[in-house]
Amino acid sequence: MEREKGFMNTVSKYKDIEIIGKFYSKSSPEEAYRITKQILREIPDIAGIFGSNQQSAEGVARAVNDSGMGRKIKIVAFDSSEEQIQYIEKGIIQAVAVQKPFNMGYLGVKTALMAARGEKVEKNIDTGFEIITKENMYSPENQKLLFPFVER
Repeated sequence: MEREKGFMNTVSKYKDIEIIGKFYSKSSPEEAYRITKQILREIPDIAGIFGSNQQSAEGVARAVNDSGMGRKIKIVAFDSSEEQIQYIEKGIIQAVAVQKPFNMGYLGVKTALMAARGEKVEKNIDTGFEIITKENMYSPENQKLLFPFVER
């Protein structure tokens, strides 16, 4: 919900961008695929799609790829998966926002220890994220974010 809210707040600042609607796939790539295919039939001149999670992004990218409109429609998404990475490499997805799991774990433990000691802790802690594109996906730092469990 916060991702959607942040997206809507930001995009509303651009008067030349028209939002055609919000569509929910219930975290199902198949449902995201079906919805996207319907949108592409009804609005063939759509310029971009935002996928707020891994599952919706996968379904959206697959539908755009299968429609042959991959170079025309811009896709921006959250999270990453092997399928999303392949779509970035193909140029179907232009960018993904990837969280920093090491920071999340480290700061989570650090904050829990502080709270256990009775120290004041922040209500919200920004653990960071990175925007991954085809141009920067092969940097060593971004490879660690895209493939966090691969030994380097």
